Amino acid sequence: MNFSQIPLNLWNESYENNWIVGKSNELATNVILNSSSQVFLCGPRFCGKKHLALKVAKNGGQVFFINMMSDSKIIAEYDEHQAIGDKVIWASSENIAGVYVDRDIAVSRNLSKDVVSRLNAMQRAEIYELSEDMLFPLLNQRLANLGFVVRNEIINYCIHRIPRTYAAVEQSVSFIQKMNRVSLKDFREFFEQNFSYF
Repeated sequence: MNFSQIPLNLWNESYENNWIVGKSNELATNVILNSSSQVFLCGPRFCGKKHLALKVAKNGGQVFFINMMSDSKIIAEYDEHQAIGDKVIWASSENIAGVYVDRDIAVSRNLSKDVVSRLNAMQRAEIYELSEDMLFPLLNQRLANLGFVVRNEIINYCIHRIPRTYAAVEQSVSFIQKMNRVSLKDFREFFEQNFSYF
């Protein structure tokens, strides 16, 4: 007898509205939602730049991901939107955030000085590394969005044993997903061995 998991679409329309605001992203959130011009949104991997960008896009703003664009495209789009005065979010991972802070050229991208000067000209919204007040609600929400119902005691156990980084939260969620798949596989094998007459 074969068993397979029924595919469920756990994404829902309210997901982008469930943005958790804490010390590490409060300033960036205010800048992003209240700015009417071009903003440079930067922060570490998994910090929610794309999630926050969804909120902007739903309200009529435009979003560009710098890592997916060539230097010439960045310059052209920046200049065009600067002339029009549109609300535009330029989202970038931490390696280019370092460019903005250090006023230097990223080695990994070899960004041109023209691109760096445009990044420096934008209003900046930086999401900082995960703050203590966001750890529990973020881990809880990430698991809930994947359909996991986890007791508070388990989440508390986890957050006291992981680094205070967005990447660590993602790794924890990934680990829990893997453990869930293993337990489902073990359960299926047990069920097939003991109840094969169904």
